[in-house]
Amino acid sequence: MTHPRPDAATAWVQLLKRIEVLDDQDRTTPCRIDPEPFTSDDRRDRVEAALACQPCPARVECGRYALANREPAHVWAGHDLTGRPGHQRPYRALERELHATTRGTETTDA
Repeated sequence: MTHPRPDAATAWVQLLKRIEVLDDQDRTTPCRIDPEPFTSDDRRDRVEAALACQPCPARVECGRYALANREPAHVWAGHDLTGRPGHQRPYRALERELHATTRGTETTDA
């Protein structure tokens, strides 16, 4: 079993905290409503899952975790990271989006 990088562990905790806050508000994330398309082997399912992520209130925290842990596959924060080994393009798109989304804002735990 591989262990996540220290920054990935922190990002994971932040994502779980965000999900907990959403649960307290009786809200949820698309991947918790129907997780199967997010991990499907069928690219069409993953495209639909990525679209379902767009309005997700935990998208920033999800993206931070996916980048920190260098998730090799599946849909994270509206991006299908399933690709060729060593191919960095999906990560770059996610990094650009997170930078644009969080520019000028402070990070919070919730």
